[in-house]
Amino acid sequence: MKQIVTAAILAISSFSFYACNKNVSEDILVAIPEPKLESAIYPAITKPGLMGLGTEQSICATGDNITLFLPYEVVSEDIQEATITIRDAVTGTILKEVPMNFSTDLSVLNITVPEELQGQTFLFSNMNLENEFTGKTVTVSTNIKATLLRSANTLENAFQVQ
Repeated sequence: MKQIVTAAILAISSFSFYACNKNVSEDILVAIPEPKLESAIYPAITKPGLMGLGTEQSICATGDNITLFLPYEVVSEDIQEATITIRDAVTGTILKEVPMNFSTDLSVLNITVPEELQGQTFLFSNMNLENEFTGKTVTVSTNIKATLLRSANTLENAFQVQ
């Protein structure tokens, strides 16, 4: 009789353990969002003041220190690298290529951030317009490389340098 009771208790315990484990595993369903990476060149730069890009009035001077912005949205991805390329709009020659910084960098405190971007995630590049920019109209291109996805943007005839 002891063997039957012991076997019955063991069977009930095993069934209960299996049933509990089965319910727990069915309840733990985690939805992982699809990876997403989107960006767009912000249509203005900061010099000493805010200036729109891509118009006839978009004129900078040699020696100006400008900041270009790239707001972005990323989901289930890690950004590995982000660069901005400035080209001569006429010849396509690369004038400058620099890495972009994350808005979480402490150096962001030394730039003027447009009001619309405050509180958002963005990349930025702060650069000096040196002599190689003089007399040129430039095209701005950006490239973000994440683990799985890429995002690229181009703004033709972004500004002129005098």
